[in-house]
Amino acid sequence: MKDSRVGTYGVIALILYFLTFYKTLENLPYDLLIKSLLIGDPLAKFISSQITLFLKYSRKVEESKSGVIYLKGGMLQKALQGVLCILMIYFLLPQQYYLCVAAPIVVFASCTIYLAKKIGGYTGDCCGAVFVMSELSFYMAILITYNI
Repeated sequence: MKDSRVGTYGVIALILYFLTFYKTLENLPYDLLIKSLLIGDPLAKFISSQITLFLKYSRKVEESKSGVIYLKGGMLQKALQGVLCILMIYFLLPQQYYLCVAAPIVVFASCTIYLAKKIGGYTGDCCGAVFVMSELSFYMAILITYNI
């Protein structure tokens, strides 16, 4: 985002995000809430960080506000992150909620396809948006599964 000011749509999006986040987590029992929070953030960060493997940076380095491009990272690093996420899911999340992990993956895949078509890559703002939507989709999937 070259212009660092938040516009009307940004403010509306933030308000809706925080309201949805709060209302989703408010309806979970305390023990499931804690487990979901411990898993949701690192899982969403791991999943959304994969965007660098599928898309290229959409701007030239000279056009970038900070001149920094997200690094792809080594395969060993990605594998270690994946294993840690799997271990957290296995040890913390009750078995009936395992399928909830698919929600952020679907969101990530959808966003990746959309960004490839619209801007031909990703930006820092795109990475943040993919993370937020992936995290929220995980919590919403947990809530839906809990209520079934």
